[in-house]
Amino acid sequence: MTQLSQDNLRIKSVLDNLQQTQRNIEEQISSLQGTLVLSRIINKQKQSLPQDEMISGLSKQIADLRVRVFDITEFKDSFADINAYISRIEQDEKTTFTSKEKEQLSKILQERSDTLTEMIKSLNNQLNLLINIELNQQQVQTISDALQQKLQQQSFWVKSNNPIDLEWFSKFVDITHYQFIDIGKKLNFSNWRDNLLPASILVGILLLLAIFINRQKDKIKQKLHQINNRLKIVATDSQWNTPLAIFWTLVLCLPSTLMFLAGFVAITYISFENPQEVWTWD
Repeated sequence: MTQLSQDNLRIKSVLDNLQQTQRNIEEQISSLQGTLVLSRIINKQKQSLPQDEMISGLSKQIADLRVRVFDITEFKDSFADINAYISRIEQDEKTTFTSKEKEQLSKILQERSDTLTEMIKSLNNQLNLLINIELNQQQVQTISDALQQKLQQQSFWVKSNNPIDLEWFSKFVDITHYQFIDIGKKLNFSNWRDNLLPASILVGILLLLAIFINRQKDKIKQKLHQINNRLKIVATDSQWNTPLAIFWTLVLCLPSTLMFLAGFVAITYISFENPQEVWTWD
């Protein structure tokens, strides 16, 4: 009973907080429609929605408790008329109780009736708590689903970046200026002799790979043509054809990427004391 009361208070608190969140979200969407601030608020509100706080199996508990209350009530009603119940016992057992025995039996039956009455009252209280919890949970689930959908819609329509306007261009000039200043501070040609050998090795490897792939370009294209022909025939079609086609297509695209990397490596090794500082992937 104590645990049910705590669960009822907790779910009621979740419902109250969720209803307040719903009001806050509606106000925020109304006042911040189309702004970047709304995007941050939406992400924050998504995290605040209840997660895994529901009690499972309530419907079965309620059904079982209803049956139990019904059975106990039916049993209690069977000896509601104590005198008639005693007479029925005498008739079934073919015996006669003395006045003292009837008095003792009446007292026992009355005590049992009082006990069952208290039990039924307690079970009804539990039943009411379970029903309240279930109703509150249904409201929580309904509101939570509605808010999830609403936030999902808003996050789709809200703009994620500032518009490119005059203010953006004015800031872009300043930001670009500072970026060039920062790059200028890092420029240092003092170690170019020390960096020349490792740079030459890396550039050489990249260029050799690019040259090798370029020389194999016709063969690779021929392989792709063969794969394309195999796809047209059911007997030669295979689940490996598509991955192979993707692989060889990527290989064909590599030379330009390798040449760009070779140029980038050469510039960074010659122009910077520590080339790794400008390698964002390092």
